[in-house]
Amino acid sequence: MEYSFPSHHLYPNSQEEIEYVSDDKKNFSMPSLILLDVKMPIMNGFEVLKWLKSNKKYKTIPVVILTTSGLSVEEIGKYWRFVSNSCNTSN
Repeated sequence: MEYSFPSHHLYPNSQEEIEYVSDDKKNFSMPSLILLDVKMPIMNGFEVLKWLKSNKKYKTIPVVILTTSGLSVEEIGKYWRFVSNSCNTSN
């Protein structure tokens, strides 16, 4: 039995991810889901989420944020409110 999996991209840090998807010369299919780790080098997952949701091209893509850090529900809520309030949803 053969299985077919959609393509995926892995980036060693958040800056490389943003540079790759920001390059209009790159020919890649839009992701149907983005997985982010909270603890990423250069920019954390919440900063990348803020960038994604403030960008018209990517704001409708569902994002799942994962972490093994000991963030409390209150800390996660604080970051989520920051991201939500920082994004312009009128675009």
